[in-house]
Amino acid sequence: MMEHLFRVTRLWSIAPVLRLESKDRLSHSGKRLEAPAIGRSTRQRKIYLLGTLSYAGLIVYGSLYPLSGWRVPSTQIFHFVAASLPEHLSKADLLTNVLAYIPLGALIGWTIISKGSTAVLVVAGMAGGALSFIMESTQMFLPSRTSSNVDLLTNIAGVLLGAAIGRTFSPGSGIMRRLTAVRNRWFTGSQAVDAGLGALLLWALSQLSPFVPSADVSTIREGLSPLWYGWNNPSSLSVLKIAGYALDISGLGLLTTIMAHAQRRAASYFLLLAGIVFCLKPFIVGRQISLEALAGLVVAAVFLGLAVYGNALRALLAILCVMSGFVVQELTPVGSAMHGFHWIPFAGQVDNTVSGFGSILEGVWPFVALAALTMFGFGLRRKPMLYGGGIILLVVFGLEWSQQQVPGRYGDITTVLLATLGWSSGWLFATVDHRKPDRGLQRQERRAAGLGSRWPAKHV
Repeated sequence: MMEHLFRVTRLWSIAPVLRLESKDRLSHSGKRLEAPAIGRSTRQRKIYLLGTLSYAGLIVYGSLYPLSGWRVPSTQIFHFVAASLPEHLSKADLLTNVLAYIPLGALIGWTIISKGSTAVLVVAGMAGGALSFIMESTQMFLPSRTSSNVDLLTNIAGVLLGAAIGRTFSPGSGIMRRLTAVRNRWFTGSQAVDAGLGALLLWALSQLSPFVPSADVSTIREGLSPLWYGWNNPSSLSVLKIAGYALDISGLGLLTTIMAHAQRRAASYFLLLAGIVFCLKPFIVGRQISLEALAGLVVAAVFLGLAVYGNALRALLAILCVMSGFVVQELTPVGSAMHGFHWIPFAGQVDNTVSGFGSILEGVWPFVALAALTMFGFGLRRKPMLYGGGIILLVVFGLEWSQQQVPGRYGDITTVLLATLGWSSGWLFATVDHRKPDRGLQRQERRAAGLGSRWPAKHV
């Protein structure tokens, strides 16, 4: 009797974690402890599973592109496994191989998060390792691809790292609870805030891809060269580029003020964040900071300082800024030659994987931001999602098709697919409550409290 009362006391001590409702704690008639209706829904699990399968399909497509020229290899099929390591390893390639499998590991971890930490890592490592091994083995039949044990090892490292990240930031974990507390302190409780914060993160990552830092003098000098050249040759500055940067930063700044409790302070913090991101670009291999970017930041700061702070007007202005920034960048000439329309998806990203990540992020974040802004205006409703998605799809395809008449630009079906991905993922991300505790984590909490894996049903 006393032992059971002691267990119940410890159960009440972890009640905030388990989100017990007062009416569920004790039944006055039978004095039973009832299991609260918590844990992820089947729909949320299906979303994670769909994301896992979709991303795995993208990996298969990218690994076997261009899917032509198949031939029987002249060497043994699995000889790459025991091959000696190359003398020179490209840091950018190594990082790309790791980054490519991190999302897969995180998605697998979230799909089976009810399992223990060790089980999640084992399942993710085996699944990701098997996928990478199959891809590397199949690449031996493609003359344009090279099988490598280094790629296999880095892919496995990436999927394990992704699973660890997914486990660490799983719903109901200690870190997620603390992040949720910080989020609620600074931002409103709307689910659209999650999509909005995701858009801000994707924008920052798009500016810093391929994420390879370097303190080499030549790298820093190369990163600062556009800034120096623009300062000494003001006539070379592109007004369209300045407008593109200004519109992007203004749109994201307005989105930040809509999400935050302290609106004017939030605008200042976002401008500071944007400035820090721009200043970090010269220290990233392959990235540069331009005078157009800094001029766009200044213009956006003036605009945000003068903008009217009404929620409806700010949401409309933000949508116009983000969409106008995308249109300006799409129609800005970058050369003199004319090009046709590219119907092969992700051809440019696969041919140059180092810059391909940045290209994908740049194509996704505007539409995640538009999804979040639409949610703030219309809520989580099906009609705005479907109608808005259809309008965006038509507009983006029209812009891509018209690029055949813009010097130096070429239309690409990949941009249409990325827009669809950004819009749909923004809505799906907002509908999944990432702060909701998971059943597996709850079982671990109960075991730690000595309650076992099931709720007690005996009379107190």
